[in-house]
Parts: sequence; structure tokens; C-alpha cells
Amino acid sequence: MKYDKINRRMFLQGSGKLALMVPFMGSLLTRTSEAAGVIKPRFIFMSAQNGGQRHEQWFPLTSPTTSMPLYTSHNYHMDPISFNASTGISPIFDSKFNSFISKMNFIKGLDQRFSSFGNHNGAPLLGNVRAAHSTMGFCPSIATIDQLMAYSNNFYPNNGDGYVRSISINPNANTRHSGYYFSNPTTKTGSIVYVPSVQTANAIFRALFDNTSATAVPMGNTPLVDGVLDDYKRIRNSRELSSTEKTKLDEYIDKLAQLEIKLTTDVVPNIPQCRNLVAPPTSGGNEIQNIDLILDMIILAFQCDRSRIATIHFNKVNGRGEGGSMTVGDWHWASHNTTDPLGMQINLDIYKWIADNALYPLINKMNAVVESNGLTMLDNSIVHFATASAHSAHNPKNLPTLLFGSAGGFLKTGNYIDYVNRGATSFGKPAEYGILHNQYLTNIMTAMGLNKSDWNMKNLGFTKNGFPTNAEGYGWYTNVDGSSGNDPRYSKSESQINNPLPGLISASGLTKFV
Repeated sequence: MKYDKINRRMFLQGSGKLALMVPFMGSLLTRTSEAAGVIKPRFIFMSAQNGGQRHEQWFPLTSPTTSMPLYTSHNYHMDPISFNASTGISPIFDSKFNSFISKMNFIKGLDQRFSSFGNHNGAPLLGNVRAAHSTMGFCPSIATIDQLMAYSNNFYPNNGDGYVRSISINPNANTRHSGYYFSNPTTKTGSIVYVPSVQTANAIFRALFDNTSATAVPMGNTPLVDGVLDDYKRIRNSRELSSTEKTKLDEYIDKLAQLEIKLTTDVVPNIPQCRNLVAPPTSGGNEIQNIDLILDMIILAFQCDRSRIATIHFNKVNGRGEGGSMTVGDWHWASHNTTDPLGMQINLDIYKWIADNALYPLINKMNAVVESNGLTMLDNSIVHFATASAHSAHNPKNLPTLLFGSAGGFLKTGNYIDYVNRGATSFGKPAEYGILHNQYLTNIMTAMGLNKSDWNMKNLGFTKNGFPTNAEGYGWYTNVDGSSGNDPRYSKSESQINNPLPGLISASGLTKFV
């Protein structure tokens, strides 16, 4: 009887390590390695103080003309985004944005029901209009959509364990930002409180990777193959192994090496790896350099699947602060003087600076990362850029909105969509009202995998009057006095809060609305 003379110690040592080489089973992988072709969407919100940005500086210079029915006596208009090869899309979004037109959407005609007075932070644009001013006692403070995503099991698996749920960033100060959620977040109880923000790339890195197992989520320093290589060589060189068995052993070690590659490398070889990470400096660098490092940390968070939500708010830009006074020439003054040539120029300079030094570098970095489903990180995300108010100070109508990405194909892209009711008049003049901003917010949450149970006011504990349809919509969308349904301009829009926005949602996206 012939038998293998490999000694017992070698067999046990080798077989124990080679047991690592079981057939690859994607369901057993940690969350840091998504199954091929499955990428969970990410959400980035970027906003700035004050607003008052004139439409002719923000939107494409040619308005859409193709008319389609929205409601009875209310058409919307949509065309591909127009641009000039040399000057770009608009004064704010110059020619460097031309290459991203197929991945963009400009949206006009999104209205809040009433002026949110302060408009000095991003919270109203994310659903919490009360956060804009303490005197708005007629409506409650509510959770913003970024935080509803962050605490939804439909967004993060395993109840969010192991994730940094959201990254709230204000490069200038830990004040006046965007996110609001319950003071007892896991039970959705307590008062609605402000989510603190961080100011530096180093602080973001520490939030992502300090005091968690995440420093090891990126794979360890010793490759799996190296751990069994010596034993593999000894077994492989055994005279007793047949040529067929040696071939099988070679196949096993090759599979282990391939598994190692899948677990420890990204699809694009030159993007940052999620191991042996070095924190960015705690200080130094100019404003643009600091913002660029912050953007790198967001990309790293997404690549390493440490977080899928980031919000960025600017209340100081290129040395120009918001200012509490109305001194001629300051940002606050400019937002209240949008027809004054100086005010127009200041607003243009501020928002173009953000577009050039924060928005464009962000989308450019995201578009350079190709992910396992063959799309870029930008394609698999939604980047929302908006101003705190529209066209004039504290104006809640026609909020300038710009989107990049499609959440993996959920959105149609490449279009300028105008929901303004061009046929409406008031006092013999065009009324220029559109649809409720709240519907846009529910569409974004749906793109992120949420459903009505995640956002309806009744489920969140808000039963105060003013939430129509048994409180199944999202946000405050009644009149200033708390009454509902007595404004015919928005009565149709109220009933559509949870429905898809025509022109914006793709055919595959429509199937996600339940």
C-alpha cells in the first residue's frame, strides 16, 4: 500500500493554512469589498451662506422649450443642457464643466412654501426650514434628509455598525451648517439638534479612522499568500505529489492570490489604498489646499466604505465672511442687493470661487475613480450644489439647484429641467411658481434606497397640523399659519410629495417608488 510520507506536523500546519483557500464566496466578504457590480449610492451636499444668486448667473443661458404636461394647466419644460464651447454653461459654470454635461442636471422651479427668513445655513435645503430662524414657531424643527439617510437601515446595513454615518464639514467654523437629527438618534426620540461639523481634513481622517476597527478594515500588512507560501513550497516540492495534484495545488494558491487582490486593491491601481494610511497635517496650507485635502478625505471615506454621506457648507469664501452687518460690499449686503452691480458681482465671484475650487475638483476626483460595476464614483453618487435662497434675499422660489451623478442610473442626466408654471399669472404678470421642493427631497431619498416609512412625519413622531395626507409626506409644506390646502398654486404638488419627478427619474428609477 502506497501512502504520502508528508509528516503529520507538516500536514496539519499546511492544511490549516490552506483551508483559507476555500472557493470564493462573496456573501462571506466584509462590507469593505462590495460584490462586483453592486455599489451602494453616496450623497454629497454642498451649499453656501446667504444665497441671492441671480438665475442668469447660475442657469444655462438658453432656457428649455420642450413642453410636457405636469399637472392640469401646468406644463414643465426640459431640454438637453446648452453650452458654449469657449465660455461654458453660464457665468458661474465655465467651460471646464463642459465635459460633465452628460452627468449633470440643472433644476429650476423648486419652491419652498414660504420664506424661511434667515437662510443662513444649508438646513432648509435639506428639509429643516425651522433651522433658518428661531422665530418660525409655526413649524417644528425636523430631521434633515442627510440624517434620515444616515440612520436608515435601507441605507446602511447592520444598523450602521462600523460606519461613520455622515461627515458634516464647514471649513470655516462649527456653526450654521446643515444636518439636524434627534438627540437620541437610534430611538428617534428627543429634541431635534444640530449635527456638529468638522473644519479640517485631519479632523475628518480622525473621525473616519481613529478609535475604530476601521484602521484594520483596510486589509492587514501581511498578505494571506505570504502566510502559507513556505508550506505551499514544501508540499509542492514533495516527491509523493502527482503532477495532477501539483496542478491543483497551483490553482489553489493562484485563487488565494486573486482573492487577496480583490480584498486589498481598488479597481483603478493609482487611487489611494485603504491601509497604512497617514493622517493629513493638522495645520498649514492655504484655503484652496485645505479644501482639496478635505475633498481627498471624502473620496477616501467612500473608497474604504467608511461613510457614504458628506455635507459641506461655506460661510466664508476667499476671505469674504458672511458678516452680520449690512456694510456695503460684504457678502450679507450683496445677497440683499442682487440688482446692484456691485452686489451682483460679489455674488458671482463667491459662487464661481466655490464652483472652481470646491465643486469642480470634487466631481473631477470622483469621476476618476472607476468602481466594480464599471461606473465612476461620480456616476454612483449624487452631488447636490445649491444656494441658501434664490435670485433675491430670502426668496424661497425657484431655488437654484445643480446635480451631478445619477446614483447608479436612478436619475436621468444631461438635462435642464424647468418646473415653473409659465402659464400662471398673478396681477397680470407671470407668477413663476413651480412645485414643492419637498417632492425633490423625497426623490433624492428614494434614489438613496429609502422609502416612505423612513421619512413620513407620522413615523418620525410629528403629528402637528400641517402635514397633509396623514403625515405621509416629508417636511413642512403648509402655509405660514399652519393651514394646508388653501393655496391653489401648490394643492396639486402637495398630493405628489412622494411621487417621482417627471423628467428627472429614469425608467429603472421609477421601479423604486413604492
